[in-house]
Amino acid sequence: MLTAAHPELDSGVETAIVGGEQMNPRLHLVLHEIVAKQLVDLDPPEVWETEQRLRRLGYRRHEILHMLGAAMTGEIWHALHEQRDYDREAHLVARRANRRR
Repeated sequence: MLTAAHPELDSGVETAIVGGEQMNPRLHLVLHEIVAKQLVDLDPPEVWETEQRLRRLGYRRHEILHMLGAAMTGEIWHALHEQRDYDREAHLVARRANRRR
């Protein structure tokens, strides 16, 4: 279902240009999956609250996944490059900083 949101991404390519920006298709879809799991698990609950607020503002589901995923990208980068565990507080700070409305 998540891959259906991006039929233009061929899993066999290293990078793709989407909306004029270069991206890693596998990483992009993994971000979709991470956010979807957070929403299903209600963990952290603030992600669900943000999803509901954005939905009330009229954003579509796919747009919301991208907005919420943007807050996760920094946390994933730090976890990989600094060899540290997920930092819930840092993620929530990033989520608040990335608020569009």
